[in-house]
Amino acid sequence: MRKLLGMLCGVTLLVAGCSDDGTPTGQAAPSSSGLAAASASVSATPSASPTPSPSPSPLDPAVAANTRQVCDELKKVMFDETVTYLSALSAYGDANSITDPAKQQTVLNVAKKGLTAWAKAVRPLSPKASNPALRKAIDDQVAALDDTAATLQTFEQVKSALAAPQMQVAGRETKEICG
Repeated sequence: MRKLLGMLCGVTLLVAGCSDDGTPTGQAAPSSSGLAAASASVSATPSASPTPSPSPSPLDPAVAANTRQVCDELKKVMFDETVTYLSALSAYGDANSITDPAKQQTVLNVAKKGLTAWAKAVRPLSPKASNPALRKAIDDQVAALDDTAATLQTFEQVKSALAAPQMQVAGRETKEICG
């Protein structure tokens, strides 16, 4: 359970704050089982450390307020979509026990559909952002979700989809802006 919560916190675009047990702050902890628990065993630790960015210039107060509002919306969407995605996959049981090729193909299709729906839920937030850096980060997150869905070719890839490098990079970009 702790691994799932840690992954959920990391996957929630690295924007939501987390408590010591890995639970995103301000959110109830989701239950874990099945494929979601197996997915949680995948290391979400990025392989490269982010390069330091220059000190951000102060934002206009209206842009800063908009950034906070859009970041709050983004955190909620990312949390909700992470829970939806993992819940849909966990309905098929433990990933390590799925040996039937037809069931594996079903799980692969559910994962692709879930990532595409996730991107669709995030996409409308980009035009709401006044901050160009936040717009870019949201667009990059959408692209990462779409690319990850498009590149899933095997059942085995589903287990590590959320730890894909482009997902990690997009998460770090957003965390820099949204905290």
